[in-house]
Parts: sequence; C-alpha cells; structure tokens
Amino acid sequence: MSEREKRVIRVRIETFAFDFVMTGTIDSGVAKVTGLGVLDDAQGPHDLGHVEVTLWGATLAQLRSQARNWPERFDAIRGDYFGVSSREEHRFDVFVAAPRFVTAIDMLRTARGGTIVLHVDVAMEEAVDFVTQIEISGGSL
Repeated sequence: MSEREKRVIRVRIETFAFDFVMTGTIDSGVAKVTGLGVLDDAQGPHDLGHVEVTLWGATLAQLRSQARNWPERFDAIRGDYFGVSSREEHRFDVFVAAPRFVTAIDMLRTARGGTIVLHVDVAMEEAVDFVTQIEISGGSL
C-alpha cells in the first residue's frame, strides 16, 4: 500500500442524537452528529458545508451480523481503520465497540458548540476516505 494523502476535517457540533440498546449478550447503539465542516488538506482549508458523522456502537462484525442493509463502502474498511466516507458525500460512518461508544456519547453530550476533528487517509483508487483518528473538543467555558 502506498503512502496515502492525509486530510483533516473539522466539524462544529450543531446537533447530536443517540440511541443505545442493551441485551443479555451485546450492547450496541448509534449516535449522529451534524455540523458545518472545514477540510484541511495539502491545498489548504476548504468549506465543506453540512457534514454528518455517524458513530456506530458496534464493531463491523457485530453490525454485519444484524444489518438488514450493508453499504458497499463498509467492505473497504480494513487494518487499523475504523471509519469510512464516500468521496462524494460529506458523511462519515465510524465504528467503535460499546465501551468506547458510551464514552464518546458522554463526551458528545456535553460538547455542544464544540468540535469533532476527523483525521483521514485518502484512498483514491477506492474513492473513499478512511478514518484513522477522532478528536472531540467541548464548547467554550
């Protein structure tokens, strides 16, 4: 695999909602964050407009076992990547196991007016961006 171009997407948190489900054997959930985004790449900052980040409170394997629909872009995720976005969309799907998901929900719940920063690797041949890291920052004090 060749060295991939890096991008940073900063999303100012405008809306946040979540659902969490606990059963006898597995915990799962989904959280959605929306806001205005700015892309920083080799060409400098660019306004993206509306960006959506969906945090899935399950691993890919857990989600696949229960999914009714499976977007093709999810199949591209491998290795150390834990999220993906189609190049044409400003929508990111990020997968985290239940304990980390609960922590993320707690941080996002108190971060209104704050920022999510997505660090991504660009996969030109697959027309997707892979998420390598997420930062969550709270609003002003």
